[in-house]
Amino acid sequence: MATSAILFTALGAGIVGAAATPATFAALGKEQRGAKMQALNLTEAQRAQFDALRSEAKALRAKAKDSQDRSALRDELKSLKERAQSILTPEQKAKLEAMRAEARTKRLDRMDEKLGLSDAQRAQMERLMETKRAQFEALRKNEAISDEDRRAEFKAMAERYRSEFQNLLTEAQRKQMEEARSKLRDRIRERMGQRRGEGRGERQSAPPARPTSLHI
Repeated sequence: MATSAILFTALGAGIVGAAATPATFAALGKEQRGAKMQALNLTEAQRAQFDALRSEAKALRAKAKDSQDRSALRDELKSLKERAQSILTPEQKAKLEAMRAEARTKRLDRMDEKLGLSDAQRAQMERLMETKRAQFEALRKNEAISDEDRRAEFKAMAERYRSEFQNLLTEAQRKQMEEARSKLRDRIRERMGQRRGEGRGERQSAPPARPTSLHI
């Protein structure tokens, strides 16, 4: 992974990437999810189930753009997540959690290497990461507040954590972090532009579609 990606993802999108676009997170997350899924050694049946859930999630995202019933959508999303968890065996769930913990440690190791963190800085960042994870999870599960209030609180929490994280760095480290974030955004935009260009090329070179009829 490039230095910019390492630094950008070190404490999660909620802290150091509050100003980045959702497309940036999606592009990074897709690669990470693919590696995790492969490491879990899913059966063909499990893969088919996850493919079906992804299709449902895509439809739900499209529905969310027009729907006013956020509570119902949240319930549907929660159901999808629960179904996804039920697909995995206990051993796969344990392996996934271990992989997540290992990934957090590796991100911090790489960040330590690139920024030259002191022992005190690293210890503080480890505590910050754990606090962030616990509080975000608690807010996500809190059903006593409205979706609008939850989104506002998520945004406020992300800003607070980003500020706390920045305060742990020296001026030189903050400058290096900002440069890394800028390079990452440029790299992601370039990659997305290339993919859009490839898609247009495929559409232009494809032969005209023939009329088809559906037989039942």
